[in-house]
Amino acid sequence: KPLGVLMTTPAADAALEAMALFRRRAAGEAIAAILDAPDDGAALLPHGDIAPDLLNPRTDFAEEGLIQLADSIAADGLLQPLLVRPAEVNRLRADGDAPIHRLVAGERRWQAIGRLIADRRRPADRPVPVTIRAMSNETHLRLALIENLQRRDLKPLEEARAYRRLRDEFALSTAQIAEQIGFTQRVVQQ
Repeated sequence: KPLGVLMTTPAADAALEAMALFRRRAAGEAIAAILDAPDDGAALLPHGDIAPDLLNPRTDFAEEGLIQLADSIAADGLLQPLLVRPAEVNRLRADGDAPIHRLVAGERRWQAIGRLIADRRRPADRPVPVTIRAMSNETHLRLALIENLQRRDLKPLEEARAYRRLRDEFALSTAQIAEQIGFTQRVVQQ
């Protein structure tokens, strides 16, 4: 079931943590977890099993905004799950415990949760709600760009670099980029 808006109580949080621990132990090993991962659906993952997005057009995360977001998550919980790609088969955490899932959308939320863990305001083993979706690098970059464009604070140079990557790495015309992200071709060209 899609998670949608997630509102939990302490008892529900404990149940979610227990289910995540059971699922990880039942998987037995990292490769089994990769084969078991849903292709497209809701899941719970430990924060440490998620890696930042190397394709994210946003490179500057305002410190004050992250602190405010962390406070909001501490008070009200995570209202929207993170979007991640399935675990990379040949990329395991340093301790070999679990595969790494790659963030597609929600890096600010992921960083804010990391702050809460570092500040001991959230247990490190408390799972994070995610939606796992298999996708190509092109789709990944397009979704990350769209998600960031919906926010006002994406810097013009970050936006321009993302358009250039879509053009150069995936041979998309400005018309194709504009159609895919819902902007006019003129906006993309500028």
